[in-house]
Amino acid sequence: MRKTKRIKIDDREITVFELRVKDIRRLLDRGDADLSLSALPEYLELACDMPADQFNEMAPSEVAQIWEAFREVNDVFFGWTAKAGIDRMFKNLIEQHLTAASAVLSKKDMLE
Repeated sequence: MRKTKRIKIDDREITVFELRVKDIRRLLDRGDADLSLSALPEYLELACDMPADQFNEMAPSEVAQIWEAFREVNDVFFGWTAKAGIDRMFKNLIEQHLTAASAVLSKKDMLE
């Protein structure tokens, strides 16, 4: 059975999902082809049941809670990636996404 974990952030309850094999294949097939924020909803729907627009309103510490729950329910997957040496690719992909999201959000805040 696919693992899930429910976490509570403020008044929101979020379910974090274990990746399925088809999800992993989808990520591997895409690689780092699209790191834009327009791809965020597609990636986020694999990880949890939270709408992408709510993600944009979160503080980095709240995003970290989701990330920790994601790592917990995907411990087998991350063990495989470490053994295969592709864990660095996923780490870089996630870091680039978070950096891009922060830059866009900071720019948006400055314009407002």
